[in-house]
Amino acid sequence: FIDTSRTEWSLFAGPAYQWTFFDEVEPGADDRESTWALSAGTTFNHELSDDIDFKYDYRFQLTSVDAGRYNHHMIAGFSFDLTDDLSMDVSMVWDRINEPRRDSDGSLPEQDDYRLIFGLGYDF
Repeated sequence: FIDTSRTEWSLFAGPAYQWTFFDEVEPGADDRESTWALSAGTTFNHELSDDIDFKYDYRFQLTSVDAGRYNHHMIAGFSFDLTDDLSMDVSMVWDRINEPRRDSDGSLPEQDDYRLIFGLGYDF
């Protein structure tokens, strides 16, 4: 969609296939699910300065009811060049399943999961 020296933005959509392996399920339920899906999303990268980059990745999948009906996956973050060889990344991750499968005790798991990730990188 956009491809310049400082900014890249792409969009995509198409068919997909999803395999899910569950850690816990209700007694008698299958611990695996596979289904065709419709997948769509966007990726956006922008160089804010010579030392700071912004990255955004969002994906959406429309699946079967047994696989959760639909799910989202998003990552947004910044990459900082601290020196010529050392970089630091800070990212926020959001995952959501619209209709999660019940656990072995019958409880319904949270629909949303959030993670904050800090990383250091060294080029040698």
